[in-house]
Amino acid sequence: MGIAGQIEKVLQQKLLSRSDMFTRSIHVGTAPDGSLRVEVDGRFYPGIDQVTEPAVRELLQAAVKEWELTA
Repeated sequence: MGIAGQIEKVLQQKLLSRSDMFTRSIHVGTAPDGSLRVEVDGRFYPGIDQVTEPAVRELLQAAVKEWELTA
């Protein structure tokens, strides 16, 4: 499992604890060029900082920080 997959695992665990995000489709993956790609409700972003919704961006950043502590 690569970095994106590891972050995705942390993200999905965080989503389970957020009732306000139960209906959302939020994922982290790898773009064809190897960079991080974020999908939020069918929209794709080239990175976390480009996600326009603050609550989702903060959730993604928290998932990355948690991943960094365990990596």
